[in-house]
Amino acid sequence: MKHFYNIYNASAGSGKTFNLVKEYLKILLTDPQIDSYKRILSITFTNKAVNEMKSRIIDSLNQLTKITINDKNNPLLNSIKKETGLTNLEIQSKSISILKSILINYASFNISTIDKFTQKIIRNFAYEIKIPVNYEVEIKTKDLLEESTAKLISRAGVDKKLTKTLINFSFEKSANDKSWDIEYDLNNISKLLLNENHFEQISAIECKNLEDFEKLKKLIDDKKIKTESKIVNEATNCLNLIYSKGLNDSDFLSQALPKHLKKVKSKNFNALYSSQLESNVKSGYLYKKTLAEDKKSIIDLIKDELYVIFTSLKKKIFKFKFYENIQSNNRPLSILKHINSELEIIKKEKNIILISEFNKIVNNQIKNQPALFVYEKIGVKYKHFFIDEFQDTSKLQWTNLVPLIENSLSSEDSSLSISGDIKQAIYRWRGGEPEQLLKLCNNNTDFFTKSKVINLETNYRSKDEIIKFNNSFFYHISQFVFTSEVHKKIYKNCQQEYNNNLGGYVGVNILENLDSNAKKENAYNLKIQQIVEDSLKNNFELRDICILVRTNDQGVKISDFLNKKDINIISSETLLISKSEDVEFIIAILKFCSQPKLMNSKLNIINYLHRKKNLKKSKHNFIKELIKKPKKDFFEELHKLNLHFDYNILTKSSLYEAIEYIIFAFKLSKKSNNYIQFFLDFAFDYSNKNFANILDFIDHYESKKDTLSIVAPDESDAVQIMTIHKSKGLEFPVVIYAYADIDIYKEKDAKEWYPVSRDEYNGFNNLLLNFNKDFEFFEDIGNSIYKTHLMNLELDNINLLYVALTRAQNELHIICSNSCNNKGEENLKKYSGMFINYLKSNNLWEENKETFEFGQKIKKDFARKILNTSIIDEFIINPKEVHDINIDAKSAKIWGTSIEEATNNGNLLHEIMSKIKSKQDLDKVLNDFYDDGIISTNLKENYRQTIFEILDHEKLRNLYNPDLKSYNEKDIILKNSNPIRADRIVFTSDKEICIIDYKTGKLKKEDYDQLSNYEVVLSSMGYKVKDKIIINTANKLEVIKI
Repeated sequence: MKHFYNIYNASAGSGKTFNLVKEYLKILLTDPQIDSYKRILSITFTNKAVNEMKSRIIDSLNQLTKITINDKNNPLLNSIKKETGLTNLEIQSKSISILKSILINYASFNISTIDKFTQKIIRNFAYEIKIPVNYEVEIKTKDLLEESTAKLISRAGVDKKLTKTLINFSFEKSANDKSWDIEYDLNNISKLLLNENHFEQISAIECKNLEDFEKLKKLIDDKKIKTESKIVNEATNCLNLIYSKGLNDSDFLSQALPKHLKKVKSKNFNALYSSQLESNVKSGYLYKKTLAEDKKSIIDLIKDELYVIFTSLKKKIFKFKFYENIQSNNRPLSILKHINSELEIIKKEKNIILISEFNKIVNNQIKNQPALFVYEKIGVKYKHFFIDEFQDTSKLQWTNLVPLIENSLSSEDSSLSISGDIKQAIYRWRGGEPEQLLKLCNNNTDFFTKSKVINLETNYRSKDEIIKFNNSFFYHISQFVFTSEVHKKIYKNCQQEYNNNLGGYVGVNILENLDSNAKKENAYNLKIQQIVEDSLKNNFELRDICILVRTNDQGVKISDFLNKKDINIISSETLLISKSEDVEFIIAILKFCSQPKLMNSKLNIINYLHRKKNLKKSKHNFIKELIKKPKKDFFEELHKLNLHFDYNILTKSSLYEAIEYIIFAFKLSKKSNNYIQFFLDFAFDYSNKNFANILDFIDHYESKKDTLSIVAPDESDAVQIMTIHKSKGLEFPVVIYAYADIDIYKEKDAKEWYPVSRDEYNGFNNLLLNFNKDFEFFEDIGNSIYKTHLMNLELDNINLLYVALTRAQNELHIICSNSCNNKGEENLKKYSGMFINYLKSNNLWEENKETFEFGQKIKKDFARKILNTSIIDEFIINPKEVHDINIDAKSAKIWGTSIEEATNNGNLLHEIMSKIKSKQDLDKVLNDFYDDGIISTNLKENYRQTIFEILDHEKLRNLYNPDLKSYNEKDIILKNSNPIRADRIVFTSDKEICIIDYKTGKLKKEDYDQLSNYEVVLSSMGYKVKDKIIINTANKLEVIKI
């Protein structure tokens, strides 16, 4: 049995994947069984990394199947032979068997994201957790939280206690010169519900109700009043002490101390300790040398007392600020439980689980379960574990894995391989805890086995000049940027070895610090354009270039600018299918066909057609011609453009076929179109999981469209734009890092939990505070939290910079603004200041110079390898006009509000009424029709109102009595003619009946004659017809007795 597990300390570009693949293959090749991969669990953090790992293993096995006996030029083969003692022939033979087994049992090839593995556990524990096995996973949590908040606010006026809390919160905001609108604050605090960093504290207050928070508020209010009174009295007494000694304000240096005390006395506690005053009071430097000697002596006599009072006041003032801080979060925190209740209702209604809840659900379920039971539930026991990107593993994720890993490591022939790099830990904000990696490296763990740290020190990604720059730059800033000695040591020791890949270029571009955001944005865009164009001149292709940004907003601005310059780009924005005008056109057609009165949809159709058809006619005249035409005439008018679209065909189609028909009729895409194909797949998936009502599908699309992205084609020749976070694990020949001006201490809406005494704070043991500079003075606990918070900010933001600067292979371009003040001093809190400081330390800084270069740009001397593949460029669809298969007309009922056009005679009301015997059947029948995709949510409500009005009508109520015998849509077979079918026959007694007929249009003579015919037939059968009733719902409800 091994007495250690491997930890690969893998800096950027250091061949981590190669080593993981090698270890994986060693297990496969040395295990007697050919299916040992079934007992290996390999976990990473992105789907891209999963696919890469799987591809590398399959490709490597494939290569090993082709080796010869004397093959010696394969680095992977040589390493495996050296570490396993296997021969070429043994490796080749075993690789053939393993590869065949994997391809046959690919589902058991257990390489997945941590979220997917967690989901596997959840699905297998669905019964114990009491969740439906067919739940959906929801990634887009922001919208759900906002929906929950909106629903909660809408309850104002219904729940009295909640209403009072909401109103008080609004008043408090207004009193503090803030907007009375509380929705932003509630949306902001609701994020805590789904943030792993806050789960423990949120769980602790779940038992608290509004009354508990109200009592806490009153308690804090009382403490504030008492503390404020003490502050004012102490400041007053100090001023009295000064004046009682015959001293004046002017006797003190710049009158600073008396001014300070007067400000405190007036209850203005802002910006009191940002000057030199505290240092002067402490040292006794309180007056000018020119002050009269007698007054100097007086001040010297009381200076120690003044310092005692000054420090006492400071302590009390920050206590007061502490109480204020508590109050600022009390109201929204008290409502958090109610937001969560609304969220739970929404989740249940939509049958979803949020991806951010996975780790919490699993932790609650398996923490007390034996590992063997968990293995039994998931159907396999893993012997070997691979965990990639461990620095981004959250505390809960690791806690959930530990029992399984411990159980496996206690047996023979098991292993654990971990790879990570604390310098690339950039996900603390979503629960990542890089300190876990440090603990494992230092053997600070509960495992009885020890870790063996393997340092991968060679950078195989970048050219020498880039490695040299990064080694030197990060060593330099490590000497002043970190408060923590541990963090300082990490970066001082991060020197990577070169890979004999000579050359490379780094350009540090320091732009003028412009005062206008618009001017600054333009300067960045122009510099980016210049770098892109220069790269093209050096034989690089657009696809070789990646622009990195910190925020999506920055990416959008750059994207818009480059688009206008006719430079092809790919970004998270451009990959959204909602950015495809073809997809938006399809949606517009669906909307217009199902809701013809929607003028926006019609206008979108007209604009699209004018643009796509390159019409000579002005857009204004084209819109004028079509905008007021009814639907039928509108589509007939399009025949002039050689667009033959038949609405009747559409209404007889399923959702998927309807979209195919639109593509076919409007000739949307003859060539391959990733956006349309993705949209078709999306519609197909929705149809399989739901009864595909058009209006509900449109609503579903609108709610999801901001997350629906195509995968960028590998061979797209376009500049990529992405955030630094999304670039992690990737590499590019040319990297442009724009807006490198981040202030490492700047953050938005930061909060920290502050531990307090339950006895002193009404049963609360943690209180939520806004993190700011005051935190440092909230006693020793606050000071400790403050220092830790700053240390984390330092590490996380320098890590972000490290990730950005280590993506480049050939060229790295950094663009930032000059952060020097009027004295020429750089701001060392900003990336830009760090770059300037580095340049100064190397005697390279010139104030008026813009670009500082390391290495040289050289022309790209290799051509991109083009795969010899045939590309199918035709967009293949198979509409029913081509395959000539008729669809049941019932599918037309998906077309919502146009139901009378979609069915022959508006018979849907008849169908629904045929299922209803009495009022008790109403909701069930409507739900069945909705579930079958026949009616939309809106139609369901419309029909409910109409039918309820029928069932509850004073002339009809007794005829829908469940105790009466009745027949709906029942055929009456006649001896010498065709059968007749009355809509409803009600037996008021054994031989007395009432005939009901439903109509949905203008009544004609034939309608009255029809009822008379029914009466004749039924009378001939021995029944007395008491009443003949027509129920007409054409406009308003009419009940006509004949």
